[in-house]
Amino acid sequence: MSAPLVFPGKESFHFQRRVFHLIGGSLFPILSMVLEWETVFRLLLISSVLLVSSDTLRLHIIPLNTLVLQLGKMLLRSGEQYRLTGASYLLLGTLAAFVFFEQDIALLAVFFLAFGDPAAAVVGQRLGKGCFYGKSPFGTMAMVAVSLAVIATLHGVGAIEFKWIFVAGALIASFVELLPLPVNDNLTIPISAGALMVLLGG
Repeated sequence: MSAPLVFPGKESFHFQRRVFHLIGGSLFPILSMVLEWETVFRLLLISSVLLVSSDTLRLHIIPLNTLVLQLGKMLLRSGEQYRLTGASYLLLGTLAAFVFFEQDIALLAVFFLAFGDPAAAVVGQRLGKGCFYGKSPFGTMAMVAVSLAVIATLHGVGAIEFKWIFVAGALIASFVELLPLPVNDNLTIPISAGALMVLLGG
C-alpha cells in the first residue's frame, strides 16, 4: 500500500498558491484589454470546459487523481483530492463574470478576486488572528485597499471610466471573502461584486 499523500502546511504552500491565483485570475481580464472580447471569451470558455472536465474526471479515476495530487500538491489544499480544485472555481467565476456582466464590471469583479483575495490571505495570516469565522479583519481591510487600487489603476490607464458603484463592488467583494459561505469564494466573489455593481446602476 502506498503512503498517504501529505499536503504541505499553510506556510509552505501559501506563496506558490497565492502567486498561481494572482496570475491565473488576472490572465483573462488582461487578455481582454488587448484582444477582442469575443476572442478572449472563446478562449476562456474552452479553457473552462477542459479544466473542469479533467478535474471532474480525475475525481473518478483513482490513479489519475493520485498523479495530479502528487504533481500539484504544492498548489492544492487538503480536501481537494475529493472535490474540484480552486483553479476550476477560479475559471468558473471568471466565466460567469464574462457571461453576465459588461466588460468594465466583469474586469473589476475578476480583478478584485485575483488581487484582493491573495492580499487578504497574506495580510490576514501575518497580522491578525482569525477572530471572524477563522479570518482576520486585517485581511479584509487589505482586500479593500488592493481592490480600490485596482479601480484607480484601471482608471488611470484608461481601461475604465470611474463610477462610484465600483467602490461598492470592492466593498462587497471583500465582505464576501470574509464570510464562511459553503460555495468556493473564487465563484462567489466575482458574482457577488458584479451583481451588486449591476444592481446599483452598472
